[in-house]
Amino acid sequence: MLDHLLRLPFSLKYLSPTNPDGWSVAHAIHADSMPITRRGQSPAHIDSLFDMAVYKAAEASPAVAIAHVRNCSVGLCEIPNPHPFHRFKNGRHWWMAHNGTIDIGALLDLLRPEYMAENPPYYGQDSTDWIDSELYFLYILQTFQDSDWQVKPSLGHVVQMLRQAEPDSSPALNFALTDGNTLWSYREGRTLYYFHHGAWPVFSAVASRYPTINQEDWIMVAEGELLTMQRNQSPLVENIEIYFDLLALEEDSGSPVAFDLRILATPNPFNPSTNIAYVLPERSRVDLRVFDVAGRSVRVLVDGRIQEAGANVVRWDGTNDAGLALGSGVFFCRLRTQARHDIDRLVLSR
Repeated sequence: MLDHLLRLPFSLKYLSPTNPDGWSVAHAIHADSMPITRRGQSPAHIDSLFDMAVYKAAEASPAVAIAHVRNCSVGLCEIPNPHPFHRFKNGRHWWMAHNGTIDIGALLDLLRPEYMAENPPYYGQDSTDWIDSELYFLYILQTFQDSDWQVKPSLGHVVQMLRQAEPDSSPALNFALTDGNTLWSYREGRTLYYFHHGAWPVFSAVASRYPTINQEDWIMVAEGELLTMQRNQSPLVENIEIYFDLLALEEDSGSPVAFDLRILATPNPFNPSTNIAYVLPERSRVDLRVFDVAGRSVRVLVDGRIQEAGANVVRWDGTNDAGLALGSGVFFCRLRTQARHDIDRLVLSR
């Protein structure tokens, strides 16, 4: 943490001359505890309090820490850096930082007035000085609530809706979002890199720019990829479009329709084949397909066929649509009907 934030040539501290509108460093002692956030209004590279905040966070050895230097583009630029934004929802502390600019009008069109009334922005009096990053956070939380806290399908829905809301522009949707235990990061409109140290002490890091002179062991996240990090686990990278069209939210109330489909692949891991079982609660048109970790559809198992209610089993032999054997790796099997869905993670081990 100290190297990435303070010492390396392109560490966060040395990015602050071009991001001079304050800084923040946040961490949580425990996943279910309130994040401790320290902020400053001076640029981080000339503010000794930034160094102290980083040292304090490192001493705590938290599961998750977020640090941010700000280049204010929308909202209250005279206040100390408000990132990461924080809300307590569904029994968890959620905090988020956003790197980019999103049209506030597009966000307000997606946020329901009653949700805004129940969860008013902490910063600013009205839309003339509300901060786009905070509204983005509120829209994500609104979608979480509507979907009964299904994180990844909700994030897919949010990105999909914002792309549709601003079809003629390129909104910068990069974010880092955490519940204190898991960190989700997304790249769209800005660069993003991650690093995983597999030896002791095991840790992962994500940054808008790799902090070294050369890229070295930092891996670039591709546009449209969602990165998931958990303590003592290798990062998982997925194309966000895997999670598009999974939340069939009712337009009037925002309430989710039923999501009680379940698929189960056995064996898993498998070689050379696995049986994918699922139960339909009613007669449905079924789409069942396998994706690779880049979000590409590699095998269509059921393509829009009407199936009767009841149990079904489909065998997948680890080949693609051309009949060619796929190599070892992680895949995702997605089952979708008109209003229900599920995703199962498959591991092919040749």
